[in-house]
Amino acid sequence: MMLRAKAAWRRAEPRHVIIALCFLATFTAYVERVGFSIAFTALAKQRGFDEQVKGAVMSSFYWGYGASQVGVRALIRHPEPPLSSASPPARARRGRETIT
Repeated sequence: MMLRAKAAWRRAEPRHVIIALCFLATFTAYVERVGFSIAFTALAKQRGFDEQVKGAVMSSFYWGYGASQVGVRALIRHPEPPLSSASPPARARRGRETIT
């Protein structure tokens, strides 16, 4: 059974493997977020944390999401990718095109 699964992954196109792995990573993140909120609520009740501390800890997830969005936006707005390929950018080639 295990050999069939390995053979199936070898036959799959790389884009399908990447999509499946991205789905699994996103699913895991959501499960972790839900699990943490349930576990932390029970822990905070047991330890006697007040609502202000619970709110600060729970909001730290959203602060992390916001900070990552700012970083991603900066990467997207950058005119060239950080690791450029061997070929020159398209905008540099535009001026040298000739019609034959």
